[in-house]
Amino acid sequence: MKTALSELAALGRDIRDVHNVRVRETDEGEIVNFHCRVDPQLSVQGAHENVDALERALKQRSPTIKRVVGHAEPIR
Repeated sequence: MKTALSELAALGRDIRDVHNVRVRETDEGEIVNFHCRVDPQLSVQGAHENVDALERALKQRSPTIKRVVGHAEPIR
């Protein structure tokens, strides 16, 4: 799952360093949690829009995923 997230993040320019990826199996499907680093120049809204887009792209790639939750952290 980390590989898929990293590949999708690489398609853009604002999200880097996908880490702390966790996948939990449920009866309804997989729940994916991850952390990533974003450009510190982005607004909070911009960071959330980028993370939301990454979450949607991952769900489109894998129909077994029920929910994706990303946590953005600034690049230091």
